[in-house]
Amino acid sequence: MMWSIHQIATNVRGDPRMIEKPPPPQWQPPWRKGQSGNPAGTPVKRSRDLAKKILFSTQNGEMLVRRLIALAQGEIEGSRPSDQIRAIELLMERAFGKATQVIEIEGEVVHRAINDFSDDELRALVDLRKRIIDGTSKPIDPELTPHMDDFTEDEG
Repeated sequence: MMWSIHQIATNVRGDPRMIEKPPPPQWQPPWRKGQSGNPAGTPVKRSRDLAKKILFSTQNGEMLVRRLIALAQGEIEGSRPSDQIRAIELLMERAFGKATQVIEIEGEVVHRAINDFSDDELRALVDLRKRIIDGTSKPIDPELTPHMDDFTEDEG
């Protein structure tokens, strides 16, 4: 947004009209149009200074930990059960690390040589890969999708 001052002036015939003149330098932002006012983000020095202030004012964080423990134990009046649970979660994560998530996958992995794929199946796989990368993946044509029967050998 460009700052401007509107001023009423009169033209040669004496008719009033609006004219626009640039703002005084102290009103203009210190950066040019299209340029970020904070190109490097929050300065690291400020973050470090804030961390030092917090550590200093909370006895190296001990006061904060004591407050979290009191909250977790329900000693702070007016705290909700959800506040207690969150305090417990924070303390557990800081003391023991975040819990690893276990995901169980059922099924079997079947290895198939690339030479065993038809041209249409290979094209479908390449197309699927492109769509996954683009974030536009949709189910591929069911006729081109390999089935488990394609991987089993005939017992005859």
